[in-house]
Amino acid sequence: MSQHYFSTSFEGKPVTVLAGWDRPMQQFFLVIEDLNPLVDASDEEVYIYSNLFDENAARQEFSYFENKLVEFGISIPQAMKLQILSDRDLNVGNRRCVYELDGSFTCDGIVHKAA
Repeated sequence: MSQHYFSTSFEGKPVTVLAGWDRPMQQFFLVIEDLNPLVDASDEEVYIYSNLFDENAARQEFSYFENKLVEFGISIPQAMKLQILSDRDLNVGNRRCVYELDGSFTCDGIVHKAA
């Protein structure tokens, strides 16, 4: 699967957004992870959102997950969205990208400057 990471905050807490294209399952995914969970937190408390806990998430277009992000007051860089959609179009797997606030990103060690 392709993995696209973006660090941001939710309710004043640091979180990581992980989204991408799951090639074997042929679907998008989204996880919002609390980076400072309680010591004895369950998975449901560590993950602010996970498509695995969302019975409606299977086989949805990426716009479904964009709406989930909006519900949490989180926006991702446009480049991240475009790269995720490209991964689906090209059926990409085994790709890891990290995005910065300025729109630049690094994929598999290659730096891409903000447009």
